[in-house]
Amino acid sequence: MPSSSLVAACQRLEGKARQQMQSATRVKVGIIDDPQIAEYATYQEYGWVQRVTPKQHGWFSHRVSDPPSIGAALVMPARPFLRASVNAYAQKWANVFARAMQMTDGNAAASLQMVGQEAVTDVKQTIANGGTPSDRFAPRAPLTMELNSLEAAGHKTDGTGGVSGPKPLFKSGAMLNAVGYALESGGVNG
Repeated sequence: MPSSSLVAACQRLEGKARQQMQSATRVKVGIIDDPQIAEYATYQEYGWVQRVTPKQHGWFSHRVSDPPSIGAALVMPARPFLRASVNAYAQKWANVFARAMQMTDGNAAASLQMVGQEAVTDVKQTIANGGTPSDRFAPRAPLTMELNSLEAAGHKTDGTGGVSGPKPLFKSGAMLNAVGYALESGGVNG
């Protein structure tokens, strides 16, 4: 029969583990603090389709060599940088969590912070590379390239090809720099 001090110690550890799981149960990764960039990121993640209006046709007619006609579909393909990162790196993140739990003596919040930092690095890598090693995203469309080159005309570039390059998801770096993580609390089901 276990001693009462062993039972008490186990109960204290169990209580500590429950308290930690109540205070930090998940790590949320994505565009956390900027609603405007989060909206833009949603369009990148899921794509969109829009028909060209007469007003838009007039705007394009003054800017590009081959403007889309009224009623033509403008299509931005989905570039699921978050979902692709989860698919590519979920097992890696689970391993990071397991190692972190050992390193921190079971501190769930500290372990989730380590997972959050690793996930942010991986999501940023997906954005910077235009996809994961197994899931490359569609390059920018010729219309986008033409509009971006007009925007970049007369501006000094940093050599990354952000505005003028064919690589998707990276123009100014705002979305890349907005990726972060936050610990969510509220209990195991919360």
